[in-house]
Amino acid sequence: ADIILSYDTRASAPEDRAVSFRQVVSPVCAPGYARAHSGVLARPAREWAGLTILKRLPTSASAATWEDWFAAKGKPCGRLDCLTYSDYLFLLEDAVAGKGLALGWRRIIDRHLDAGKLVAVGDGFVEVDRPHHAWLTERGRDRPPARRCLEFFAELTRRADAA
Repeated sequence: ADIILSYDTRASAPEDRAVSFRQVVSPVCAPGYARAHSGVLARPAREWAGLTILKRLPTSASAATWEDWFAAKGKPCGRLDCLTYSDYLFLLEDAVAGKGLALGWRRIIDRHLDAGKLVAVGDGFVEVDRPHHAWLTERGRDRPPARRCLEFFAELTRRADAA
């Protein structure tokens, strides 16, 4: 491999890596779920007891979690019902089906938001300070196509940050 996509950057020098995307997350749900729970969702996050949280099993110590979002917005003061998933695609399908709140990564869920299948709730997006990186392997460092690919990832992130 010439390029690795990972949260881990220990194996690369700064000049050999670029942020491929920032972790900017928000709770999202189907519009019907938002309407059905509008009274609770209008309150601060610490008052969201009783809502169903669609939660992904940890796959990386660096991936943003519900705990990160609640730390930024206020930890709930009551019990949350959680449905746990091993696959993010299935989690998003259940969010679209109205089964609860999913933690959505900007750029990953944008098409669902644009199509009206999901709506962002809870006072908006929060950036988690653990960006995802593209980094060149030892083999990729000397390959111009790999270097151009790395520059492409960096440019995409600059555009997203400017938007």
